[in-house]
Amino acid sequence: MTVESILCDVFVLLVAYQVKHFLCDYPLQTAYQLGKFKPGWAWVLPLTTHCSIHALGTFVIAFGFALYRDIGDCGWVLHVMLFDFVLHFCMDRVKASPNLLGRFNALSKNEFMDLYAYEQDHGEDETTRKLKKNNVFFWISMGFDQAVHHLTHYAIIYYILLRLYP
Repeated sequence: MTVESILCDVFVLLVAYQVKHFLCDYPLQTAYQLGKFKPGWAWVLPLTTHCSIHALGTFVIAFGFALYRDIGDCGWVLHVMLFDFVLHFCMDRVKASPNLLGRFNALSKNEFMDLYAYEQDHGEDETTRKLKKNNVFFWISMGFDQAVHHLTHYAIIYYILLRLYP
């Protein structure tokens, strides 16, 4: 075990989980999965589908890495897969819930420019302040969501490396 081999493993896993996150959250996220924003309980199956795809990606990376590095017993791979599923499910529900972070909305470029033009002519009022505040909180919520997902991946990587370098 050398520092170089450990750093190489860390780098490979960081890149793999970054690519997995991008693929699962963007190209592989279907209109059905965006149903995680639906009201009532209609959000459960779309969110479950979305998080299952993330968990499957985690399984593929962890299992592939375990085989490549000959870690041995791979039962732990199911644990990291479940860990990813649960944390992704909880965070995305908080982000999508209209009672939690989902109550904030982003302004489109055109909406922001219209708001800016309105304020130039009429000044700031309660409505424009609320729209801008919601926009700011939307982006803070998105950043928080992404940070939680990345920290989840870092925890998984740490766990994998503990299996390889006890």
